[in-house]
Parts: sequence; C-alpha cells; structure tokens
Amino acid sequence: MPLKNKKLDPYAAAMVGYAMTKGDPFGENNYFEEPKSSLAYGIHAGANYYFNHGVDLFAEVGYGFAIGNIGLTMRF
Repeated sequence: MPLKNKKLDPYAAAMVGYAMTKGDPFGENNYFEEPKSSLAYGIHAGANYYFNHGVDLFAEVGYGFAIGNIGLTMRF
C-alpha cells in the first residue's frame, strides 16, 4: 500500500548477533568478572522523514539495544 506522502518512509527491522564481553578487574584485590557472551537480538520500527535531498529526521522504537532513538541524518 503506497503512502500519499513521499517524504515519509516507514520501516521495520529485526536483528540478530552475538555479544561478547571481556572480564575486567575490580575491587581492592583485583577480582575479575567472568566474561559473559550471549545471543543478541532485537526488533524495531520507525520512520524517516526527508526534508530535502540529503537531510532527514528519523525516529524508531523497539526492543534490543535501545527502546527508542531519534536523530538527524545528513548526507554530503
């Protein structure tokens, strides 16, 4: 179903990956945390709004690394 507003570009995405962490020393006796690695996954939906060629605003919500993001994208 095409949108009437050509400046608005909605999207949905899913991601899957592997997150690896390294144990770091802490405390007076330099104890080490155990390295923790796990499956990383997420899903989100958002939209880009194109102001003009090279400048757009985006917003997205979902589950994964962040609950929400907003930003401005500039292309040179």
